[in-house]
Amino acid sequence: LLVGLGEQPKLDAAKMAKLGGNVHAKLQSAKQATVSLDFSELKDSVINAKYAAEFAHGANLRDHRFEQYKKEQDSHVVNYTVDVENLDQAVKTHKLLQSIEQGVFLARDLTSEVATEMTPADFAKAAKELKKLGVKITVLEPKQIKKLGMGALEAVGRGSEEGSRLVVAHYQGNKNTPIALIGKGITFDSGGYSIKTGASIARMKSDMAGAAAVLGTVKAMALAKADTNVVAVMGMAANMVSQFSVAPGDVVRTAEGLSVEIVNTDAEGRLVLSDAMWYARDKFKPSIMVDVATLTGSKIRAVGNEYAAVFSDDDTLVEQLTVAGKQVNENLWRLPLGY
Repeated sequence: LLVGLGEQPKLDAAKMAKLGGNVHAKLQSAKQATVSLDFSELKDSVINAKYAAEFAHGANLRDHRFEQYKKEQDSHVVNYTVDVENLDQAVKTHKLLQSIEQGVFLARDLTSEVATEMTPADFAKAAKELKKLGVKITVLEPKQIKKLGMGALEAVGRGSEEGSRLVVAHYQGNKNTPIALIGKGITFDSGGYSIKTGASIARMKSDMAGAAAVLGTVKAMALAKADTNVVAVMGMAANMVSQFSVAPGDVVRTAEGLSVEIVNTDAEGRLVLSDAMWYARDKFKPSIMVDVATLTGSKIRAVGNEYAAVFSDDDTLVEQLTVAGKQVNENLWRLPLGY
C-alpha cells in the first residue's frame, strides 16, 4: 500500500494522525493482519519519530470501538511494525499520545453508553475511578446542591428519580491558578414538558458529551503527569418528565442570585452550565473558564459537522483554542455573541 504524503514542508502532526486513522480503517476493513510502516523517506530524525508516533496515534483513535451491546464483537487486530530512525524519541512521543488516547476513549465510552446505564449517579461513579490517578473527585448530591443555592441545576434534574449531581475532578499538577473546564452533562434530554417530538430524541443520550469531554481531558492530564492545574466541573442531570419536573412558566434562582423564568424546558443546558460556572468561579478562582456543551442543534445548521462553534469575547483565548484545535483535527469556528 503506497500512501502519498504530498510536499513534506506542508505535512504536520494533525495530517499524519488523520492519515493514520484513514489508513487503519482501510486495513481493518481488508482484515489485514500484519503491516510494516516505512518512515525512512522522512529524513529529519525528529520529524521522522514525531510523525511515526502521530500515525500510530491516529490508528489507535480510529481502532477504538464501543461494542458492548453487539452479539458479536469485531476481534480483528492489525499488528504494526514501524521502521523509524529515532526509536527513543518515537516511543517518548507515543507515550504522551497514549495518555491523550485514554482520555478520548473515556469520553467516547461515557457518551456512547445508553442513558439508563449512564445516569448522573453512574457518571459520578465513573469519575471516581480517576482517584487512583491522583485526581481529587468531589460529588455534590441534590440536597447539597440545593443548600448551595444552585437552583437552576437542581431544577433540571428534579424530574428524574436520582436528581442532579455536580461532579468536580481536580488535577493539580502544579500550584498555578487553575484552568476551569465546565461540562454540560445532560445524561438524557427528553426536553422535559417541552418534549422533543423529532427523531433526534433517540440521540439525546449524548447530551452529556461536554461533561464526558472535560472529564476525559482531566484523565489525559493525570496520566501524562502534565505540569498544569486543571479542574473540570460538570453539571449532571437527566431532563425528564414527571410530576416533579419543572414546568414552563416556573421561576428558578441560580447560585448567582438571578431569577430565571423557564419558558421552554428544553433550554436546560444553559441552566446547568450557569450554576456549574458559578461553582468553578467561586470555589477555584480560575485564570480562564472554558465550557464545553452540546448546547443546540442550531450550531450544526450554522457551521455543519466539520467545526465546533466557539463563542467568546476574549480574542486571545479564541485564537489559542483555534490554533490548538488545528493541531489535533478539532477545528473551531467563531460565532458572534449577541448582547
